Amino acid sequence: MAKRAAEGEVDRLRPGVDDVRAKIQEAIDDPRPSIPAADVFARLRAKLERPKIARDAP
Repeated sequence: MAKRAAEGEVDRLRPGVDDVRAKIQEAIDDPRPSIPAADVFARLRAKLERPKIARDAP
C-alpha cells in the first residue's frame, strides 16, 4: 500500500521536476556570459539600500 502511495506521489511531482530540469538546461545553454556573483550581490545590496517610494503620496 505504501509503495503504491509513493509511486502516486512520484507521478504527481514528476511534471514539476521535469519543468525545473528544462529550466536548468535552458540556463546552461544560454550563450550570454555569466554575471560574477560579486556583481549580482553588489547590485542587490544597492537596490535594497534605496529608500522606498510611497505609492500613495499625493
